[in-house]
Amino acid sequence: MKSWFLRKFLRLKDVRDAIACGDIDCVYEILHNSGVDKMLTTPNRIAEVTKYLLETMSLDELLSKVTKIADWMFDCMELPKEVVIPKNITEIGVGCFSYCKSIEKVFFESGSQVERIDNWAFEVCEDLKVVDLGNCHKMLEINADAFKNCTNLTDIILPPNLEWFTGFDHCTNLTNIVLPSKVKAIKSGAFWSCTALKSITIPASVKTIGHAAFCNCASLKDVYYDGSKEQWEKIHIGEKNNSLLGAVLHFENENWVGDERCV
Repeated sequence: MKSWFLRKFLRLKDVRDAIACGDIDCVYEILHNSGVDKMLTTPNRIAEVTKYLLETMSLDELLSKVTKIADWMFDCMELPKEVVIPKNITEIGVGCFSYCKSIEKVFFESGSQVERIDNWAFEVCEDLKVVDLGNCHKMLEINADAFKNCTNLTDIILPPNLEWFTGFDHCTNLTNIVLPSKVKAIKSGAFWSCTALKSITIPASVKTIGHAAFCNCASLKDVYYDGSKEQWEKIHIGEKNNSLLGAVLHFENENWVGDERCV
């Protein structure tokens, strides 16, 4: 898998051609946030150093320095059905895969360094079915609308150390989800209009469930909570979460609907 995805789509031949033509703006656009320009201050200097690197390093060596997939990088592009994010990437930029309707599966290499997924990163990837973030041990946050309107998303494995998230609104084929054990906050609108969502497992670490996090989730029937009823009652739950509050709450040896215990 090594760097094949970025090697194919970051168009390093275009960088060489741009340098040869003196098109510095193009060089900067293609390699912006690549890690090559961290200590540089001017586009000319970026081009000079990039030219040297292209002459002395292999593509894999150069691409190993890429640390961010830049904002809107692949917006509306026709990409492979399966995308594997290299382990050296630390950030998935704003809107970088938005409207890439061809993607069906997204995986991250073992040892992934990704720390967060930014807003709208995979918005309206309508063919996206599977997202596996299980290798993203450094990822603590998923930002607003990151997976908004991924209407065919059915399987999501969240990062094991995730602390707070939102961004799965209008994922209308998502039926079940298990939250990792370190999640502290389900942010506002996190599962807004996930109309097929039937069950969710929530860890005892959760302290806050934001406004409308489960708004319009009419299919939600079962909430599995890892803590006690007393712990559940201490969670700050925002307004417009009637779907959540009306579901059957499963504690150890006890089930509740709202304030009523099920016998």
